[in-house]
Amino acid sequence: MVHKMKEGSKYLRFLVNGIIFLTITFTLDQFTGNLLHHYYFTKTDGPYYQTTYSLDSTRAKIIILGSSRARHHYIDQMIEDSLKASCYNTGNNGCLLFYNFGIFSSIIKRYTPKIILLDINQADIYYSRSSYDQIKLFYPYRGSRFDISELMQLNSKYEKCKFISCIYSFNSTIFPPDNFPPNSKTVIFKSEIQIPRGYTPIYGSTGKLHLQTKNVYQGSIDSNKLKIINKICEICEKKGIKLILIQSPLYIKIMDNADAKIIQEIAIRHNAKFWNYANNSTFISNPSLFYDIRHLNNKGAELFTKDIIRRMKQ
Repeated sequence: MVHKMKEGSKYLRFLVNGIIFLTITFTLDQFTGNLLHHYYFTKTDGPYYQTTYSLDSTRAKIIILGSSRARHHYIDQMIEDSLKASCYNTGNNGCLLFYNFGIFSSIIKRYTPKIILLDINQADIYYSRSSYDQIKLFYPYRGSRFDISELMQLNSKYEKCKFISCIYSFNSTIFPPDNFPPNSKTVIFKSEIQIPRGYTPIYGSTGKLHLQTKNVYQGSIDSNKLKIINKICEICEKKGIKLILIQSPLYIKIMDNADAKIIQEIAIRHNAKFWNYANNSTFISNPSLFYDIRHLNNKGAELFTKDIIRRMKQ
């Protein structure tokens, strides 16, 4: 009898200690999550603020979507001044199609822009695990601010269960996806990157550039990404938004631009435009226009934006 009482007492202490541990863990999780929420949504600088502004605030008539190639290639102020219509560049470093679809979905629920320029990165139709990780950049907006259920389903069917943790929504702000700006990888401290407008110039070159000849990407076509591109085209066609899909310049001579053929077919099907600047002689013959093989410098961006404006006016 005494032995059984000791065993019962042992299990009771174990149970009580477990409850205390879970209570402390839950309390710390809630406290830390609410603290991260406060800092995240009071930021007024850096790429996280740019994401919030793109989702919640911009009402520009011309919207530019894309990754760092959009951010560094399209001078929104030039477009705005030339076309006499408000323009905002939502491009963010390392953020590809799923991120762009999230921004697009939020914008069209708030209002209907006149024109959307979507910079299609060659990676935007091929499978990569890292592109799915970028969906987590929207987790801080889960709830009333932004409906991310469609994107979450692409990531994992068990994703909803993880939101029991208050911190989980902000994991991407602590451990951001690859290629997110390295000097802004914190939600708490002030970012070194100031974004008064979306476009961010880069000057000069990383060094002497050598023209490479190759296929940019090899791998399997991602059916989810093709569905997203088609959906963007369908929504724009239905709402009367002029959609222009653009492959902006690379300092790479592409041997087989198979992805461009796929994008061209989708654009034709939905009465959208596709402007392909891959292998464009104006750019590929002039390395002084590039910062590195994938990004134009400010001089190249000015020339590229002027040509985009010319074609938009037509």
